[in-house]
Amino acid sequence: MHKLILTYLILFLFSLQAKAFSPENTPENTVPGVLMDTIKPLIFCPPNIIVNISPMHCDTVLSYTVTAEDDQGTAIIIQLAGLPSGGAFPVGITANTFLATDLAGNTATCSFGVIVLDTFQTQLNCKDLTTVYLNPNCTKFIEPFDVLETSIYSCPQNYIVELDKSLPYGNGPWLVSFLDNSDVNKTYQARVTDTRNGNKCWGNIEVKDNTPPVLTCQTIRVPCALPLNELTPSFYAIPLPSPMHFPSPLMPAPATSQP
Repeated sequence: MHKLILTYLILFLFSLQAKAFSPENTPENTVPGVLMDTIKPLIFCPPNIIVNISPMHCDTVLSYTVTAEDDQGTAIIIQLAGLPSGGAFPVGITANTFLATDLAGNTATCSFGVIVLDTFQTQLNCKDLTTVYLNPNCTKFIEPFDVLETSIYSCPQNYIVELDKSLPYGNGPWLVSFLDNSDVNKTYQARVTDTRNGNKCWGNIEVKDNTPPVLTCQTIRVPCALPLNELTPSFYAIPLPSPMHFPSPLMPAPATSQP
């Protein structure tokens, strides 16, 4: 009796094992008789990166490396958030997140932050007098660092430059810092404002034009027999046909010998 029960128990266990490995109960990402890969890949991000921005820059270019490995082969890495290696990182915190996927579809993620600090002075100091020169187009926009005392400041976009062109200087109206040829040899007051905290400083600018004029000369054709004293400005103003044809001067006939 006990042997019969033991025999039925063994047959029941074999039937359960056969059912467990039947095609309808085999996971879709596995092959019958082969163990399924459930181990996640390993992905490695660098630690948080902290850098100081360079003077007069609005961002900083930064490179980094993210790697991944898997026990069954390779893993594919994609970036979910942040900026790629070699990108221009702005002031502040940029969170970078990456995803690694192995051949079986297992995934793993990692993240790190890039912190760009702006540690430059917030107190503004303007030059007492700055001489600025118009460009070859006879115009110029006054930049913050044309007026500020030193270049130990942050991104130029943090500052606004305005001009007071009306006497008495200092009480406005404050205008856009644009100059043209009507401003040559004039002196104005300039004001620089830090948009982050409202700090201001004032200075004076003197406008000059040091671009030499460009002369365009025309080509004039004259007869070779024309006296030099005839080459006057009034002659230059007369349009001449091109090319010009002048009759040859009369020459005496050659002498002939008599028999």
